[in-house]
Amino acid sequence: MNRLEDDMRLYIFLISLAVVLVGCASVPKLTTDAKHIPDGVYIPNPKKVFFAGFTIDVKGDRFKMQDFTDVLSDQQPNPATGVIRKSAERFEFVDHGNVISVWFLGSLNGSPVLWSQDGFERCRKGEESKPLDILYLRKA
Repeated sequence: MNRLEDDMRLYIFLISLAVVLVGCASVPKLTTDAKHIPDGVYIPNPKKVFFAGFTIDVKGDRFKMQDFTDVLSDQQPNPATGVIRKSAERFEFVDHGNVISVWFLGSLNGSPVLWSQDGFERCRKGEESKPLDILYLRKA
């Protein structure tokens, strides 16, 4: 290889790295050896304002996933409830026998977080993250 080819490869590598870092500004460190998700309520980023989204309340191997919105309604939507099943390094949330969502357990700034499988895949591909890709354990 000549010097120009080396410089081009380095340039392409640096651009690729920048795209990954910009697409996933705050990347959790995966916790692959955990047997269960720490108990508590997982919420969207507490430093931002959300007008709609969901929270996940984890207690042992059970969960309750509740939607929220600022749109007034006669009834609050029924939460999804069920069991949490560990599968390899991810956790499957199962409601009435159906997997309704898949999450990875991670750590961000020393606190547990849930990282959605879709969000993990977006980050892996260097795509921009979405606001509900990561849920944070609410501090008491």
